[in-house]
Amino acid sequence: MFFENQRHLSFWDLARLAKAGLGGTRSVEYTTGYLSFFRDLVFGPNDMQQMLDALKQAFNHHIMVTNLVRVRYKTEFGPLKLEALYGPMVRSGKGMEQTIGALTTNGSLGLTNTSDTPIPGLLDEMERILEKACQENVATKAVCSFR
Repeated sequence: MFFENQRHLSFWDLARLAKAGLGGTRSVEYTTGYLSFFRDLVFGPNDMQQMLDALKQAFNHHIMVTNLVRVRYKTEFGPLKLEALYGPMVRSGKGMEQTIGALTTNGSLGLTNTSDTPIPGLLDEMERILEKACQENVATKAVCSFR
């Protein structure tokens, strides 16, 4: 989903718009088509410049959020306990972009920032925005937990 000039939307309205725009992307057909596109692009008869131009267009962003949705896993492994899981971490290599990886595991949200030039305080500000959105949504008993 690409967003431009959506500042008038509340956090939750923007989240609903993103979710609606991603409808159908969980299907096997969508995933197969997506992977086929990139496989043909990289391994097909394209010259290097065509491939680079297509990839630049596909990953042309200032800020990108990736999300692996909810992942559940066991946390106890003998004497070891897994407390958090982070990712995905995506880097397009253009230099100025910020990629935010969001992963919800066992009820907690982990955020990562992948960038050649990370913006100081970006994740702290995102946490503040998310906490505020959760407080505003208390009437629906949304549970928000950050690590």
